[in-house]
Amino acid sequence: SETAMSPEPWKPRSSSVGYYFNCDYRAAYDRAIHEGVAAPEIRDAAAANEAKPKPHAALGTCIHFTIQDGIRATFPGDPLLFQPTPAEWESAGDLVPGGSSAVPAHCVRVARYGASLLPPGRRWLAETAWKTRNTRGSIDLLTDDYEELWDIKTASRPPDHGRIKPAHLYQVMNYRNLVCDTLKRPVVQRGGILYLHAMGDWAVVAPFDFASDAALELADHTREYVKFLRSKKLYASAVPRLGAHCSTDFCPYTDICKNRFIPPAVETLYARSSRKAPSVTSVADMLASR
Repeated sequence: SETAMSPEPWKPRSSSVGYYFNCDYRAAYDRAIHEGVAAPEIRDAAAANEAKPKPHAALGTCIHFTIQDGIRATFPGDPLLFQPTPAEWESAGDLVPGGSSAVPAHCVRVARYGASLLPPGRRWLAETAWKTRNTRGSIDLLTDDYEELWDIKTASRPPDHGRIKPAHLYQVMNYRNLVCDTLKRPVVQRGGILYLHAMGDWAVVAPFDFASDAALELADHTREYVKFLRSKKLYASAVPRLGAHCSTDFCPYTDICKNRFIPPAVETLYARSSRKAPSVTSVADMLASR
């Protein structure tokens, strides 16, 4: 087990790799916490985020397991060890009409819809754990011949323009590398991401050709990037990469990073041509009053 005195070397998880592509400062924060060198405010930000209720994540976990168990996927051990915790079933009830008692039936309904969209006639492995020198991860669904790899994403809205979200693409590319680099052959050929509305109203099936020239190039980029994340260069070169992803990627460090660098506006003013424009306090006066 990992200890504060002698932790295992930090290895970025596949589920975070896409977020790190958007901001390697986030990777530096996560790595610093693992290595015991993070400043107190960094540790506090991560702990506060961990303590927040996460009903959307809990419902996603419940739907994931229900799909995997429903298609009779093979788990690496007793399936009961992979089922959601009682706290997750309870938390998911905050989003489902009828509360926590209605969550299992809701998940079955959504899971049946999602399962019907997966490639038929395949034997699936669920939550197989993989680890290489530089990264690690557990894959939602992988065929038993390792040729097809799918990730399931529950969401409140479809991905923009029906395309795989870039952060999610890097995630599945890292999964692809974990399998292929471990087996030392390019076995993963097809797959993609199944986006499911958490309430079951829609789905987006986003297939991906892992054998295409573009995918093979992206696989190399992903492999080199996770190597960089584990190198001494990360702490030296990581910079805050501020953008919309600070919110959309659920970064736990927004308050001590983006919000510190970009303070909120003092006020929003509207001038209408049909009436006299409001008086405006000058920026100099605003600053002087602080």
